[in-house]
Amino acid sequence: MTIDHIYLSPHLDDAVFSCGGLIRQQRARGERVLVVTVFTESPPPESLSTFARTMQRVWTDQLDPLAVRRAEDEAAMRALGAEFIHLSHYSAMYRTDADGRHLYQGVSMFGKVNPDESDLAQTLAAQFARLRLDHPTATMYIPLTVGNHVDHQQVNLAARNLPGPLRYYEDFPYVVFGVLAPLVFRLMGFLGRLGVRPMDNPDMKAHPLTWPALLKAFHTAPPLVSGPKRAQRQVGRHIWEAQLYPIDLVAKLQDTLHYPSQVRMVFGNEYNLQRALEAYALSLGQTLGLNIPHERLWTALAPVPVPAQPPLTTKNPR
Repeated sequence: MTIDHIYLSPHLDDAVFSCGGLIRQQRARGERVLVVTVFTESPPPESLSTFARTMQRVWTDQLDPLAVRRAEDEAAMRALGAEFIHLSHYSAMYRTDADGRHLYQGVSMFGKVNPDESDLAQTLAAQFARLRLDHPTATMYIPLTVGNHVDHQQVNLAARNLPGPLRYYEDFPYVVFGVLAPLVFRLMGFLGRLGVRPMDNPDMKAHPLTWPALLKAFHTAPPLVSGPKRAQRQVGRHIWEAQLYPIDLVAKLQDTLHYPSQVRMVFGNEYNLQRALEAYALSLGQTLGLNIPHERLWTALAPVPVPAQPPLTTKNPR
């Protein structure tokens, strides 16, 4: 039997948080779904930056947080009846250059892709091309990169011009933050250029605008439903076509709860996650004049240009 749908998920939760309702529908129709998660590898503990240690403590108190997250993903895949593959690449905050310096810390994870990562881009492109050769008729789903996380950008760039059916999904939870997150990240970038790097400082007492403090602000702020409009502005209106799909929101909430480490980090608790899911899904339905939760995909009606890749300058660990 062939695979009908392949979801390229940067992290261990992105596919379910963004497209869990659609995946559940596809499985209910008897279609085969494969979720390929890219950045899943556990880094050596001694290689962690202070920032990475801080973020991992927010996820879980276990010694290997990525092992916990892989187990969460396996539970979610079993509940959905989806097949899955975990590719062995390090996520952005673990990656280093040839001299062992960390490439992305704090706000830099939501900016430009580091030119020293051309080898990673080539590796991903080759892996995705192999997937396409193995499953030539499968519809492939890739992140739209709302929020500009560099890992989402890497997956998008490596996959956007693959042959065969291709769809783009809106990156949840970044899309639900609407205009708030870009403004905060812009402020953090400005402070960084001034030599003030509050997002890189794990000590909340040292500066009021630290990474944990920003997460706390997201936990307490109401969901901003301008996020879907921001996604539409990002893709433009001339070469794209939107497809909206009604979903079972209760079932999707239950599927996302298989990722307690990420629920705790991004939303603080299950109630805040539920509010965000409802606000986002209902705002999509309202674009059709319906008070029904939806998910939205985008199809490119013309080729999406791939930026020229920088020359290979270093060798990264993954």
